[in-house]
Amino acid sequence: MKPTIFVVDPQSSTLKAKTVKVGSMQGLNIQVIKGVEAGDRVVIAGISFMRDGDKVTVMQDIEQADPATAP
Repeated sequence: MKPTIFVVDPQSSTLKAKTVKVGSMQGLNIQVIKGVEAGDRVVIAGISFMRDGDKVTVMQDIEQADPATAP
């Protein structure tokens, strides 16, 4: 099985499976050396329940959150 990640298509809010090339692995950290582009939003949780083409809702980044609505 080839290493695969999911990225979010910002236009359609759907997942796209991408095959990647990995480098070193240390604990929970995996170095991806090919297959990811700058700006890709990579799914990091719940991937065992996801499939290529699934619709998703992206949670707002904490750093980008409006301070007036942040907890």
